[in-house]
Amino acid sequence: MQHQRKFGPVSNGKEAENLGLMLCHSFNFTGWELFRDRLGIKNYRAIWQDNQIIGGLGLYPMAQWWGGNPVRMAGIAAVGVAPEHRGTGVADELLRHTLQELYNNQIPLSVLYPATQVVYRKVGYEQAGSLCKWQLPIHSIQMRDRTLGMHPVEPILSETFAALYHQQAVTCNGNLDRHPGSWENIFKPTSEETLYADLIGEPDDWQGYIIYTQRREGSSQTIAIADWVALTPAAIRRLWTFIADFRSQFATVIWRS
Repeated sequence: MQHQRKFGPVSNGKEAENLGLMLCHSFNFTGWELFRDRLGIKNYRAIWQDNQIIGGLGLYPMAQWWGGNPVRMAGIAAVGVAPEHRGTGVADELLRHTLQELYNNQIPLSVLYPATQVVYRKVGYEQAGSLCKWQLPIHSIQMRDRTLGMHPVEPILSETFAALYHQQAVTCNGNLDRHPGSWENIFKPTSEETLYADLIGEPDDWQGYIIYTQRREGSSQTIAIADWVALTPAAIRRLWTFIADFRSQFATVIWRS
C-alpha cells in the first residue's frame, strides 16, 4: 500500500504538540515549549503521512557575513524522524522539500551541524567547517595587562552587546548575523549554572565583552565561555588577563570556535 506524504509549515495547537512529541521522542529530550518559542512555530516544517507527523525540522532565518555583506542564510535545526519511519526516505524528502522552499525564497545558503553526514550529503550538503571545543590550563596563561577596566553587568541581551558583536562579526567571513534564538541560547544557560558578563573598557569606549559560567567538573573547576568579543589588541590582552586571574581557584577555561 502506498502512503501519501505531504510537506509544509506547522500550525499552533495540536500540530505543534504532535511535532513536539515526535521530536522529543526522536532526540530523547524534554522541554519542547522552550525550543518552540525560541524559534517560533512558523519556522518549523514537517512531513505528514496519513495525517500523522512523521518528521520535522526547524529553520533559523538569519544571515552570514561574507566580504562585509550579510548573505541570507537558513540554519537547519532539529531534523528528526519518528523511529518507526526511519530508513524509509523521510529525512531525504523533508530536506529536499526544505531546500526547494529556500531556493524559491531566494535564500542562497543553509547551514547545519549534522549528527551524521550521510543523509545530508545525499541532498547536496558538504562539510564546510568544524566546530571545535578548546580547553586551556589557566595557569599557563601568562598575560598580565590590566590597563582596561572590566565592568560586571547583568547578563541580558542589550544594545551594547549586540553592537559590539556586530562590529566583530562583519569583519570575519562566515560569522552569523544572529537570530534572536541564537542570542537566547547564549543568555539562557541551564538552570544549574549562573551566567556572568563583563564589559571591557569604559562606558564611552567599550572594546569587548565576555559572557561565561563557572562549572565544577569532578574535583576541579572550569570557566566556560559562552560568548566573547575583543575589538582591539588591548581588549584581547585584558580579556586573557581576566581569565588568568581565576588561576587560584579554577583549573581550566573552555570555549567553542
